[in-house]
Amino acid sequence: IYPNPVKDFLKIKSNSEMSSVMIYSATGQLVYENTANNKTIDTSNLSTGMYNVVVRSASGQASKTFLKQ
Repeated sequence: IYPNPVKDFLKIKSNSEMSSVMIYSATGQLVYENTANNKTIDTSNLSTGMYNVVVRSASGQASKTFLKQ
């Protein structure tokens, strides 16, 4: 995922087709979910802080933390 920290758009680089993308707040609340193979996510509506993004694909699941400015 890049850029990190992010201002408006979070980009996901993946060699596999993604089945879902979920973003969780630092408290574990689901704040974004998308089941399309969308590699650019608009984060402009998120508050400043730390978030965890979970990406699922046919090849598995990956989780990364990012900072929203």
